[in-house]
Amino acid sequence: MASQTVELLLLAKDKASSALNKAKGSLLAFAASSAGAMLAARNLIQAADEEAVSMAKLQQALSHTEKNSRSAAEALSKQAEALTALTGIDDDAIVGAQAMAATFGLTRAQIQTLTPALLDFATATSSTGQVEEELSAKTRILGAALEGNVRSLRSYGLALSETEAKSFELMSKSERLNLIIGK
Repeated sequence: MASQTVELLLLAKDKASSALNKAKGSLLAFAASSAGAMLAARNLIQAADEEAVSMAKLQQALSHTEKNSRSAAEALSKQAEALTALTGIDDDAIVGAQAMAATFGLTRAQIQTLTPALLDFATATSSTGQVEEELSAKTRILGAALEGNVRSLRSYGLALSETEAKSFELMSKSERLNLIIGK
């Protein structure tokens, strides 16, 4: 009788251990999937925050040249999304470049005209292949050129005579933009 009791106790202990091990495995799997879901949610929130910051910067920069900076920012954001689909360049990087271009006093229409040329310039002159990382530097260079700074263009091999440089400096910003983008 004592041996039957011991056997029953051992059997009960084995079943309890087996049930606990199954529960432990399920609990670990649940914890792992929850952690993955939490990480994904955090990344989505971070991306949404970055996009909101980019849009706020763009809208603020456009407020100096556009009556309705919100609709202008939305139009440029749509252009950035379309260019991302076409080029693979991150739309937040494009919106950041558009915001920087706006700080040079460009209108929405001028920025929309400049953006594809800017992406081409950044892609063609990228030494690392990481266009997103170099986009702001290239925007500053073109922005300086739009302000009449010929030296910024010369640093990329554009050879201008003194007469051409003087003519470039005397052009309006719109004329410089048309010359830069090849219109």
